[in-house]
Amino acid sequence: MGALIPFSTQVKSELCGLKVTDQEAVAELVGFLKGRGELSIGAGVGVINIRLGSVMAVRRCYALSHYLSPREKHADIYREMRLSGRNQGVVTLRFDEPMKLLEMLGLSVTSGDIPSWIVGDIYLLGAFLRGLFVSSGSIADPHRHYHLEIVNDSDDLLLELKKLLRDRINIKAGVLKYRHGYKLYVKKGSDIVELLNLMGAEKSASEMEQLVTLKQISGDVSRSYNFLAANAERMGTSNSKQISAIVFLLENDLLDDLPSDLARLARLRLENEDLSLAELGRLYEPPMSKSMVYNRLKKIMKIARENGWNQPTELAEPR
Repeated sequence: MGALIPFSTQVKSELCGLKVTDQEAVAELVGFLKGRGELSIGAGVGVINIRLGSVMAVRRCYALSHYLSPREKHADIYREMRLSGRNQGVVTLRFDEPMKLLEMLGLSVTSGDIPSWIVGDIYLLGAFLRGLFVSSGSIADPHRHYHLEIVNDSDDLLLELKKLLRDRINIKAGVLKYRHGYKLYVKKGSDIVELLNLMGAEKSASEMEQLVTLKQISGDVSRSYNFLAANAERMGTSNSKQISAIVFLLENDLLDDLPSDLARLARLRLENEDLSLAELGRLYEPPMSKSMVYNRLKKIMKIARENGWNQPTELAEPR
């Protein structure tokens, strides 16, 4: 049996296999550039290096790069030996007029802003996020916990993205500084599902949505069970106090001294120790409400106390 594919790799594999329109391809490339792009300009020629952490990301970026019409392009694959030991790579693009390209894309060398033509279109924003995530994002295995993050050198970019996610699709994200830069993170399962759908990872989103739903159902069942168990324990304690008081009266020949309705209820309780107050009331003739049963049992317990029965605590509230 082969090793299981990490969920993050599964998501990126799905994203890298998507077919896109020309405009979506350019928006996705802007995501790659914002995520891992490095620009150097000299003698009128601009070189953009996009360093990526997996072969599939390199192939995706290289395949889309023709939409930018570079003068030259090539991709190099190498093995990172110091840390991960994984195959990584760099896509190199050369342009005769790099500043003209940046202007066309709405990018600035000094600003981390997301281009307005992307911000104004939810589908292009999804494509931009796809390139950003594939180049510099990760997602935890949802079987364990919910966590999606995107890292970047610019907190300006991530703060703008945080605001966009909140205002456009009501997704709550956070931004924090860490040792190598900044990261945007999303922790809520349903929000991560929305992001996956927005980026185009519909299969992975559906898989995660099922897990989120199952966990919610499991949590609801667990809370219901705990409530019922606690309620049963309280009812058992309450019933045992009632039985104790009635047995005390019986053993001291005091039961027949009770008013007839209380004596009948006391005997009914002795015969049905496990029933709730509502169930006990339905057995009484004529039937009584839960509160009527409760009040009469309180009177019985009060009479028992007055005659020497020791009860450490008050009778629990009726259920």
